Amino acid sequence: MGVPVLVLCWAIFAGVTLLLGRDTNWDWRNYHFYNAYALIEGRLWRDFAPANAQAFVHPALDVPFYLLARSRLNEWPRLLFTLQAVYGGLLRRHCWHPCCSAVRP
Repeated sequence: MGVPVLVLCWAIFAGVTLLLGRDTNWDWRNYHFYNAYALIEGRLWRDFAPANAQAFVHPALDVPFYLLARSRLNEWPRLLFTLQAVYGGLLRRHCWHPCCSAVRP
């Protein structure tokens, strides 16, 4: 139940990501991308609450995507979002395994 389940979960999340396309909702534009930018560019303590209360959410989870989006991978958004689906696959796999272990007789 190791690597094959992880690959399957990643493939499912990658497929959903490709079907839904690029996400440009309010949360993404106003604090997910900005919080990572502020952390990396040293603006975290200069700009006070630019995204209201969401500016105080820790940006660590958004940093990998920010770095990918600022790289040359941004020219291929489908590849970028497919790589981002690894988070969903990992989360699904790590949540699935304990649940299956708890249900076994």
